[in-house]
Amino acid sequence: MSKRIIENTELLKLIMEIHQKSRFTYGSRRVHAELREMGYFVGHNRVGRLMKLNKIRAKVKKRFKIPPRILL
Repeated sequence: MSKRIIENTELLKLIMEIHQKSRFTYGSRRVHAELREMGYFVGHNRVGRLMKLNKIRAKVKKRFKIPPRILL
């Protein structure tokens, strides 16, 4: 296996760990920021691509929507 594939598998493990710790709320940019804090210098596009390929997505809250008024 190539060096890049080995690095990507190790990076994917870290991404999954960070994503689980965030209770599945972090997207690629926040995961990237966490990796930078941990000392890993990878691009956010690479993190985003790995997350997309492995179907890792952030949960999105549904916004509160005011129901329409019913006129009599």
